[in-house]
Amino acid sequence: MQPVTEVDGIDPAFPTPEGYIYALWHDSILIPLGQQVLHKKKTISALVSRHRDGAYLTLCMRHLGIRSVCGSTARGGDQALRELIRLGKDWHIYITPDGPRGPHHEIKPGLVFLASHTGRPIVPGVSMSESSWYIRGKWTGLSVPKPFTRSWFLLGAPLRIPPDLSREQIEFYTNLVQSEMQRLEQKLARLMKGEEVEERAVSRAA
Repeated sequence: MQPVTEVDGIDPAFPTPEGYIYALWHDSILIPLGQQVLHKKKTISALVSRHRDGAYLTLCMRHLGIRSVCGSTARGGDQALRELIRLGKDWHIYITPDGPRGPHHEIKPGLVFLASHTGRPIVPGVSMSESSWYIRGKWTGLSVPKPFTRSWFLLGAPLRIPPDLSREQIEFYTNLVQSEMQRLEQKLARLMKGEEVEERAVSRAA
């Protein structure tokens, strides 16, 4: 796999003085994990479901040096959120806001709640491969890039979420992140087709 990262606001290859919350779709999580191998970040924690699929991801992340926090909206969510809130400010957090139970590519409000309570900006990220296998799950599937295919990982600019949000404000920012994820998906699809897309920074890794 040869990831190519087109970045709207930040470059994940370089360290930052503050931790971010990376919002990543559940079915395309393997490409961002590949970026972790390439850039060897060690201060990353990931929210992983207690579902069986989450157990596989936990094992994989352990080998990559990623700390797993188990929980979801259905099981152990409150405990997991408390653990993530207690992390040091320099820790990055990976979250799949649509989760293994879906709905597919639909943001849940827990992402915004966490960002509001930790002060970490949300960095929306989407990824695609030119050729991949798709493993269908009960609720959502998993895209597995084929060997030697070209993969793309697109990050948006960090979104800062104010503290002490009301229910209506959480819904507003949840919709905002949802819109940004959809915009990035459309942009990435155009980029993969070779259509002209404004690029602020591009990093390549073999």
